[in-house]
Amino acid sequence: GPGTIAWRQRMAGQPAQAIYRRRFATERPHAHMRNHGLRRLLVRGIDKVKAVVLWHVHAFNFLQFKRLGLA
Repeated sequence: GPGTIAWRQRMAGQPAQAIYRRRFATERPHAHMRNHGLRRLLVRGIDKVKAVVLWHVHAFNFLQFKRLGLA
């Protein structure tokens, strides 16, 4: 439809492509954590939530290092 055509025209420009390059850097870790069980937390309290998220972040970083041959 016309909305899709307008969206594709906006996304074809350099500014939109720059936004999507930056967005990719944050979307991938979030998707990884969601796919590995971080959809709902089983703990309560800010400190415990931070601890759970930190474990997921460390696991993601370790897997990235391993994938790149640095671990």
